Amino acid sequence: MDRRRRVPARLRPRLSHGGDRPQLPFAPPGRAARPDHGVARPDRHRLRRPRQRRRAQDVGPSAHLGDAGRGTLMREKELRLALVCYGGISLAVYMHGITKEVWRMVRASRAAHAGEPPADGTQGVYRELIEEMEALAGIRFRVLADIIAGASAGGINGIFLAQAITTGQSLEPLTDLWLTSADVEALIDPEAAPASRFSKMWALPLAWVAAGRSADSVAALDDATRDEVRTKLSHFVRSRWFEPPFGGATFTGLLLDAFDAMARSEAGPRLLPDSQPLDLFVTCTDFTGHPERLKLNSPPEVLETEHRIVLGFSDHGATGTIGAIPELAFAARATSSFPGAFPPFTVGELDGVLAERDVAWPGR
Repeated sequence: MDRRRRVPARLRPRLSHGGDRPQLPFAPPGRAARPDHGVARPDRHRLRRPRQRRRAQDVGPSAHLGDAGRGTLMREKELRLALVCYGGISLAVYMHGITKEVWRMVRASRAAHAGEPPADGTQGVYRELIEEMEALAGIRFRVLADIIAGASAGGINGIFLAQAITTGQSLEPLTDLWLTSADVEALIDPEAAPASRFSKMWALPLAWVAAGRSADSVAALDDATRDEVRTKLSHFVRSRWFEPPFGGATFTGLLLDAFDAMARSEAGPRLLPDSQPLDLFVTCTDFTGHPERLKLNSPPEVLETEHRIVLGFSDHGATGTIGAIPELAFAARATSSFPGAFPPFTVGELDGVLAERDVAWPGR
């Protein structure tokens, strides 16, 4: 029995001369292909219809693509970012700029998806790139940042970025705060600062040596900036020795000021889809350490002191905050306890700063 009889004549593939491999019934040049043209399988001589694209559900309007609204033949793709923010005592302002651009890109994506007017600056540039990709590829494109991890300076800026994403608050106030308040003279502990301009005058040659090692870089600055660098370097060198010069409580207060500045900014909508969780991980070091049992072969187990701690936060897909402000300040201060620069962080330090500011810590 001819197996081709199972297939309707109009769909039956033509056989090549002297062979049994089916040829596809492609449309002649200049004519449109019929909707029932499919793919022939040489082993069974059967035809399969091309896979139909499913209709996108709950897709909002997209004016630049000419969509009429929901139910259009549009695919949607997401670029989901998992950020790892590196640390370093000199990377605080640098990492702030990186996280701020990620925040602007996510905001531009959300605004484009909602059909809102484009913004100015780099956020407007990201909006144009997203719209161009959508127009060329014929898809709805969205950028999300739903996993953030960091340590030290990266941990601090990662916490602020997570707070901005889940609450819709702005990161703009933090730029001025970093440039003004996160200053060497502002961070030095009042008890560690030199009592007068004559304190430790014998240490000034050390400052001159330190400045001389970067003489070319310092000389390239303008007069006002060069004098400021030399003054701050002299102040830092003549501060308290053999103990961290920066104040822990001072820096904790700076972190709380940053959260207050974000809360006073104009808040927008959450930068993640509904029910899409945001996860934040911040690493810190337990100064004392805690015992941890390890399973081995010989001996069967050993006890080792573990100093690594990972602090995790999640908003579980709900609008609000990634965590209580005192808890976020706890994580930011703990991850930035750079040895030699800041004293080790203690819970009592945070309790004292919160008491001075009359700030409650419900989960304490």
